[in-house]
Amino acid sequence: MPEVRFEGVILRGKPCHSRIKVAFADSGPVQIELIQPLEGENIYTEFLRSGNEGLHHLGFEVDNFQAMLARFQRQGIEPIFWKSYRSMAFAYMDTGRIGGIIVELLWHERS
Repeated sequence: MPEVRFEGVILRGKPCHSRIKVAFADSGPVQIELIQPLEGENIYTEFLRSGNEGLHHLGFEVDNFQAMLARFQRQGIEPIFWKSYRSMAFAYMDTGRIGGIIVELLWHERS
């Protein structure tokens, strides 16, 4: 399983640093992501510490990250875990009050 380091990712308005392992399984257009927190604070350690297990979030690839982020924000939903890089960006949105789950917005620069 490859490791991912989060450096300066924003967690609930504050920078955090952490490390996770991830594994992916694809079935047609559906991708399942298995995540193992290794160190530091992140949205996944919060989830496990609160006694939860199982499905954490649903992720959606978006063509226009900023426009979709703004659409959520107009509904009063702010990102709780996010980072924007030059060629990719992600944001976890807590849609619990309207959808009951966390939604991840994901954007990758296309070649």
